[in-house]
Amino acid sequence: MNFCRSAVALAALVCMSKATQAQSQTQAQVPAAPRVKYIQAGWERTDSADLMKELKTIEQTPYSGIELAISGTTGDGKTIPVKYTFTATPWKRAWFAKSVKELRIAQSPQLTDNFIIAGANPGDVDWFDDEGWKQIADHWRIVAWIAKLGGLKGIMFDPEPYAKPHAQFKYSAQSQQERHSFEEYSAKARQRGREVMEAIKSEYPDMTLFTFFMNSVNARSAGQSNPQEALKTASYNLYPAFINGWLDAAPPQMIFVDGCESAYMYSGELPYLRAANAIRNTALSLVAPENHDKYRRQVRAGFSIYLDAYINPETSRYYQKPLDGSRLNRLRDNLKNAAEATDQYIWTWGEKYRWWPTASTEKNARVNPQSWEEILPGVEDAMYGAADPTYLLKRAAKRFEEQEKAGQLVNLVKNGDFSLAGKPSAEFPEWRIWKTTKLGVIARDVAQDRTGQAGSGTARLRAMHNGVLIQNLPAQPGEYYMVRAWRKYQKNGGKGGIRVRWQDAAGKWVAESQDVLIHAPANTPPGQWHLLEGIARVPEGATELVILLGAKDQNAPDDVLWYDDVQAYRIP
Repeated sequence: MNFCRSAVALAALVCMSKATQAQSQTQAQVPAAPRVKYIQAGWERTDSADLMKELKTIEQTPYSGIELAISGTTGDGKTIPVKYTFTATPWKRAWFAKSVKELRIAQSPQLTDNFIIAGANPGDVDWFDDEGWKQIADHWRIVAWIAKLGGLKGIMFDPEPYAKPHAQFKYSAQSQQERHSFEEYSAKARQRGREVMEAIKSEYPDMTLFTFFMNSVNARSAGQSNPQEALKTASYNLYPAFINGWLDAAPPQMIFVDGCESAYMYSGELPYLRAANAIRNTALSLVAPENHDKYRRQVRAGFSIYLDAYINPETSRYYQKPLDGSRLNRLRDNLKNAAEATDQYIWTWGEKYRWWPTASTEKNARVNPQSWEEILPGVEDAMYGAADPTYLLKRAAKRFEEQEKAGQLVNLVKNGDFSLAGKPSAEFPEWRIWKTTKLGVIARDVAQDRTGQAGSGTARLRAMHNGVLIQNLPAQPGEYYMVRAWRKYQKNGGKGGIRVRWQDAAGKWVAESQDVLIHAPANTPPGQWHLLEGIARVPEGATELVILLGAKDQNAPDDVLWYDDVQAYRIP
């Protein structure tokens, strides 16, 4: 056992301390904003009017942004969905003025990354149709205009074909394939990509273009020895050329996100890491050499989470197996894996249930009235926890502070103030001693008691190579505990702190990657008492919380470390 061995859980530690004070107020030290942002998409479609109506509810979800299904209205009352950009039907900006006004009203500091959805449907314009593509480019210009004036982060693009002829990016579905080769169609697709990008940047050059997928959909072709030849049999074989056209004309401030829709059924760490590498590196084989630098600078890896896969029956094509007997645990693990691999974004796709009441409207008739939290209890906490590993600990810290002020907490540590004198064979009742060598001394010191009370004492660790005082407390998975101790050192005695570990009913160490390390703040001076405190969550499989008070690398007899007033509180 190496007390100072680092643990993955260190990144999730909430550690608060104030030197030379008898009491402290629990505070969480966390980044100003999570690195990971969630974007909502799916059958629950929200338009600009819904956004105004449901804004306060949406702000209470884990999302930093949502997919917005915006429509316009013609002079004769016909609805024009913005999603259907790939058509030759002309649009007028005036048709969308009402939506722009509503979007400008529905601004939110929480929803910083809203996107307007655009799709590759109906896809009924051939790549060689110049007049038709003038209209498509103008549609993208109008979508970018809506996004800019509406205060949105940008455009969310779904390249998947849903309406006939079902395949804008598939060569074999093109109307003039008898006249034009795959290479000729690819060249034309690249030209159209440039035209679309010229239109977009004329309105919103610093937007984020978030795609459900970019070249990740052709990852198999990208990994071949001859990617261009391999593309000829792929379903989206004209899409890389279109993306190259985007890159040809993209301004340097524009960001692209490959949302990797293929991640719907990823499970475990490795698939996410492989996909991230494919997006960032392997996919370059589908990018024109002159665009490699731009691709590296401006394309980001994102990941999808298909929520229905975690509630679907086992017979479904989309079924995520339980982890440790729980499908929520599987979701929590996959969210964590996606969060570690993404550059910033994770987008969720949901079909059967809702996040806010828009599911009751006519356009969302396919969506059941229950919320995702009702159907999959804990889904929101799982999302918050993956985006910000300190989230659950911060929440527990707030509860602890409330309970502490109310005087409702009970210290579970026995002889935590070291006031009980032990028998000659047991220096510290209720504590065990472990050392790597016979060198060093762990003993009770009545002269250094933190409060100066007569007859009390401290635990003194002197000239220790590596040693700890240990106490086990009963605990149950999912519980939260605040663990505290006061510490003082002299000379080179300050290498050490609290470690919280876990054991099962058989006394075996479990979930070692979730050990919690609690150290004093940097540069704490010797000769002064410092409070160490942190919050730990009991992992699955653990039945005991194990507190270890340690010292290490004390090379001289006057290298000393003291501990006093050790506390552990279960947070309700």
